[in-house]
Amino acid sequence: MQHGGQLQDQTLSLRATQMVRYMNRINDWRYQNPGAGDISVSDSQLTGWKTVAGLNSVIAGGRTYVWRAGEPGLMSALLTQTRQSALVGRVSARRLLDSSGTDMQLTVPAAIPDGSVVWVN
Repeated sequence: MQHGGQLQDQTLSLRATQMVRYMNRINDWRYQNPGAGDISVSDSQLTGWKTVAGLNSVIAGGRTYVWRAGEPGLMSALLTQTRQSALVGRVSARRLLDSSGTDMQLTVPAAIPDGSVVWVN
């Protein structure tokens, strides 16, 4: 069973790494397009980025939200990849909750479904 657990850990780590790379590409795009405001960017506008199934983003209220469907261990893997970012959470009723379930006082855009793991920048 150890082998299966290691594979799952590697898969979660890869998914978290994809979220970080996606956020970095979007931030680069926003830096290069400062007048874009809250216009969300499509994957095709991100130089060298290849669409990853299940990975989503939206720009709203001056913030970038990157998310994917929640699964056991993903939030922990994302916290590891982001060096324990205070802006990693899980969505419940359009609110972002931290890893202990505390409301982070941030309402997320309606496009982000409940249960999603989100990184905000």
